[in-house]
Amino acid sequence: MFFGFSAEIFYPEEGMFFENSELTAEGRVRNASYIFLNGRRIFTDEKGFFKEDFIMAPGVNAIMLKAENKYGKIIGDRRLIMVK
Repeated sequence: MFFGFSAEIFYPEEGMFFENSELTAEGRVRNASYIFLNGRRIFTDEKGFFKEDFIMAPGVNAIMLKAENKYGKIIGDRRLIMVK
């Protein structure tokens, strides 16, 4: 079965509010050569899933996922969250 090029953040959801500044972002990327989360290169498991821990600043924070395929096409996903 063929899956297209995709990148998605599953957690946290858009607009979530957190009391604690520590959180884990989770998602899935398919058919990407390079993957970055908030500018830091990350890696997935064999099925394309990732889990990455963060310490976020108080206030509004953006979690940015960027993936590039072997042809240089770039796609991404973004979540804005609030930390107390």
